[in-house]
Amino acid sequence: MKLATLASILILTVFSSLAATLPPPPSSFRLVRFAAPDGSATNDGTSTNTPWSLSYALAQAGSTSSINLMPGTYPSIEISTPGTKIVSQTKWAARVVESAGVHGIFTDSNVDNVTIDGVEVAGSSLDGISLGGSNCVVRNCWVHDSLGSGVSARRIPGTLIERNLIERNGHSPAGGYGVNVSGTNCIIRGNVLRYNQSWGCQIYEASPFSTAECDFYNNLVYGNGAGLTVSSPGGQTNYVFNNTISSPTNYCLIAAYGNLGVTNNILVVGGGLAVIAVAGGATVWSDYNLVNASTSPGGPHDVVASVPGFVNSGSGLYWLAAGTPARGVANPAVFPPVDFFGKTESSVTDAGAVQFSSAMAADTRVLDPSAANGADYWLQLSPPSGIPPGISSQPQLQTIMAGQSATFTVIATGDSPLSYQWTFNGLNVGSSSSTYTRANCQLADNGGRVQVSVSNANGTVQSSSVTLTVNPMGTNYYVAAGGSSANTGLSTNSPWSQDYALAHAGASNTIVLMDGGPYPSIYLGTPSIHNGLKIRALNKWKAFIVGLPAQHAYSTDYSVSNVVLDGVHIVSSYIDDVKLLGSYSTVQNCWIAGGGRGDPSWVPNSTGSYSGQGVYISPYASNCIVQYSLIESNGAYRGLDHGLYVSAINTIVRGNVVRYNLAMGCQFTCSMPGTVITGEQCYENLIYGNGRLNGPNEGKDCLYVDANASTGTNWIYGNILQNNGLYPTIAAYHGTIYVTNNIIMGGNRGDYAGGIDIVSGIGYADYNLMTNSLSGSGAIDGGHNVIASSFGFVNPANGLWWLASNSPARRRAVNQPGPVDFFG
Repeated sequence: MKLATLASILILTVFSSLAATLPPPPSSFRLVRFAAPDGSATNDGTSTNTPWSLSYALAQAGSTSSINLMPGTYPSIEISTPGTKIVSQTKWAARVVESAGVHGIFTDSNVDNVTIDGVEVAGSSLDGISLGGSNCVVRNCWVHDSLGSGVSARRIPGTLIERNLIERNGHSPAGGYGVNVSGTNCIIRGNVLRYNQSWGCQIYEASPFSTAECDFYNNLVYGNGAGLTVSSPGGQTNYVFNNTISSPTNYCLIAAYGNLGVTNNILVVGGGLAVIAVAGGATVWSDYNLVNASTSPGGPHDVVASVPGFVNSGSGLYWLAAGTPARGVANPAVFPPVDFFGKTESSVTDAGAVQFSSAMAADTRVLDPSAANGADYWLQLSPPSGIPPGISSQPQLQTIMAGQSATFTVIATGDSPLSYQWTFNGLNVGSSSSTYTRANCQLADNGGRVQVSVSNANGTVQSSSVTLTVNPMGTNYYVAAGGSSANTGLSTNSPWSQDYALAHAGASNTIVLMDGGPYPSIYLGTPSIHNGLKIRALNKWKAFIVGLPAQHAYSTDYSVSNVVLDGVHIVSSYIDDVKLLGSYSTVQNCWIAGGGRGDPSWVPNSTGSYSGQGVYISPYASNCIVQYSLIESNGAYRGLDHGLYVSAINTIVRGNVVRYNLAMGCQFTCSMPGTVITGEQCYENLIYGNGRLNGPNEGKDCLYVDANASTGTNWIYGNILQNNGLYPTIAAYHGTIYVTNNIIMGGNRGDYAGGIDIVSGIGYADYNLMTNSLSGSGAIDGGHNVIASSFGFVNPANGLWWLASNSPARRRAVNQPGPVDFFG
């Protein structure tokens, strides 16, 4: 067979896949039967007034039956009859909470042509939805918090998974995926796959089985352990197009074996990893993608842009902003039959899952069905005719700062069209949509009552009345492990819960963590409420955080800046304890331990199964400060896990004690191409005992600095650095480094001549007290360094590295102090 162009391959495959997927029977041919949690076998099941029980409905349903689930909570659903359709009467109002030890909803083997529509599946101990037959459909569902995968369908043809929200699945030690599919002619489209422990989606099968002619398009994939992997050991072809995939800590896309077409996607990867990885000799046809780093394989029409231009990725709004470089760069010959919302599509102009529109670019609602200002961006199910309006999600009270805007949202059901009338303190405010925004709120608005009436041709319903709270800037909000959103948060006697405080404290205010815990992981991801936020322990080290699975203990988004973490004790975290992606962030007075050791049974290893630093500062950040903190006993992977790992420019690391971490004390470097490490200041730190794994003679660098380019200039001064000797105490590469007024002990292994080793670049060293001489091709000795075998500390065995009266370090420094001393 001759290889066609990428465009023609994709177009042919889209329509051949659709033809292979059997359409469901027309609704007019189906017998509709109603089921309810309190239904009965004595009813006839023909109306909402006479519903069957679920078990009776499943037993009676034929191959052309549609079981409409009325709102409520149901146990696990086992489907044994081919052709069965399970549909929630109101989208996500029928909730399946699994029976112990089984999937949430599952079909028996070879039970084909099943449809599951509009159901919420929550907290399954295995997979959320598991399909065992061919030509099955899962659409409009919300599948979350399963211990296994969200949706699985293995080695079966014709699976269609569309317009679902699949999130937070895979909490078991074995991991789990958002979607785990294999077979032929499978289609995964228009879904949001996020926060799943392992891959957002795995279209994968091991040899001798294989996956062929599968289409993955119009999906939004972010926040997962990794993005998408596609494998076809038999050498067949699959297609990935018009998706938005963001994976800040792992691969966006892996192609293993077979052939893969990749076009019109937005692919964003972090950590210097490859955007597309190829394994098993796979052939990848890739072009017309927007990527944030150069990619190989790639095509001549790929666009590389460090800022893809989303509306607000921190809130899950990966819609294209007006200035995005994704506009107009797609191959117009490659388009899916329907768009992200399920509407027929005849052309595309933009890369990514969602084409640009001014309405989407201006939409600031959070992509979250449970949030106060959340929104469901997929198609709603059509309710039966003659249904009056109802409210499925009430407006929620809002707490903001003076000068900010407050947005209230209602989710209503009933016959269209629906009309809305909002009131503030009983007065009409003129909004005719499901959201009402009160802009530039002032203290005079504090205590205002907001309410909405929803109407259609069949009646009117009024929402509950909620309060707008407007606080002055600079407010302290108190949080306790047992706090509540019903409290005011304004005193230790009325503390908020942590989640509520993070959502409502507002920018430039302070969240005060009261003594105790454990507090769960903290993520600051929304600039409008998190910029400038300070999180402080009421009493230093008395409030402690234990990181949640697959999460950092404390992390910030790229878009959130000027935040402070102060005085908190981080006990352990599954990944890095602290991860800073936003600029002008500060970590101070903290006790940071247990990075990469979220499970107490984990032990240091050499395989990379687990990994975590004490503090990681991303190359996307700048001007961050880490000061006056105890950073110790971090790391689970011996080769990589340091006390601090800094990949950003203009970082200040001062006044810290950094000890007993698995690898280096502090590493300043970045593997991202074109990055220059410059402006780093590391001073007044005590760094010792790091890298001690196999005996008293082992030890990693206290400080490792790689400027990545000759233009980088960095400073190390006023530190006490101790290394047992296997590596240089300070190792420097590229650029220019100034090393002054330090006490430097160790670093005398045979292949290193000195405690300071300038491997490349230029290193000016002077006024240091050292056990070994300066070494390296670029080393410049200022002539005032002193070599000594004894340094005169009070009691280093107990961590007292203070200078004794007879220390040779006295009066050896040049007058070059930092702006503050070790104690601040």
